[in-house]
Amino acid sequence: LEGVTETTNRNFTLTVQATAYTGRSLPESNIQVYLDGKRVLQPTGNPVFEYQLRFPDPFSGDSEAHTISIRAWDGQGNSRYVSYRIIYRFVDTGDVIGTAYVVLDITTMGMGLPEEPFAVQVRQNVPASYAVMEALEEWGYEYEYSGSPDVGFYLRRISRAGFMDYPDIPENLWAKILRDGLNLTGQHDPDSLGEFDYTQGSGWMYSIADRMTGNPSFPGVGAADWRLSDGEVMRWQFTVWGYGADLNADNSAWGQPSITGNSGDKTELTVMIAELRQVYGDKLLRNNKTYFDIYRDVLCNPLATQEELDAAVAKRSQIEEELKDAYAAE
Repeated sequence: LEGVTETTNRNFTLTVQATAYTGRSLPESNIQVYLDGKRVLQPTGNPVFEYQLRFPDPFSGDSEAHTISIRAWDGQGNSRYVSYRIIYRFVDTGDVIGTAYVVLDITTMGMGLPEEPFAVQVRQNVPASYAVMEALEEWGYEYEYSGSPDVGFYLRRISRAGFMDYPDIPENLWAKILRDGLNLTGQHDPDSLGEFDYTQGSGWMYSIADRMTGNPSFPGVGAADWRLSDGEVMRWQFTVWGYGADLNADNSAWGQPSITGNSGDKTELTVMIAELRQVYGDKLLRNNKTYFDIYRDVLCNPLATQEELDAAVAKRSQIEEELKDAYAAE
């Protein structure tokens, strides 16, 4: 909530992660969240907890201020209390409240970002599942899902002719899969990618990050239960190892911790790549060695460190300078 003073999103998701002085994440039982003095219960996720705040319609006028309070303690006499004031501005159901970005990320298959990130209008009370379906249709994919866009949505498979003709799982990731003795299942077909391809635990997962601040997390709810906010980046990523362990998802609370070590946050680099592609196009960019090296060796590397990612982002002005003459000639 740092820097957030107002919102038009009636369904506001507050993410909270509290840690003890030792760095250990605190459990839900050691965290309390209040909206206008009323405790918010039953968060999802772990160790990053998601509290769903639903702002009521303003009592009068089109806006109203609310207070969000958070308290956490470690059981050893240490605690912290913070409070935020946020103004909710009323927007009716179905009306536009901002813009979010949908990203298709297949770096675990050595395929990087096969499509330009899709800018989608965020509408009040509309589930995030509709955003990914809109993006997939725009990119020319067919898709299968279980549940419905409104209840229990799970993206099972996406397909397009020849889509998976040349998968190339990075060597360091494949070595970890073999080392850990995972049950190998093979490729379903060369035209699609979905659950149980290559390993028993594989499948599509999504993460949410703010365009400006990054800090991606994997929501503890399906896309039908998530409401996008203005400026969010929703990345649909394929996990080969399974359960997001190769996507830097920390599921150690119920299963498998991340296997990516100190891999970093790709949000800023993803947005940079998307903006460069929108301005210059893939033809020019593919012929630029600086861009190509960043795309291949950093963005497409599921184990890229934060230092490598920051260094790649810092080369944006260099890429733009190198492309300036070629772009003018176009």
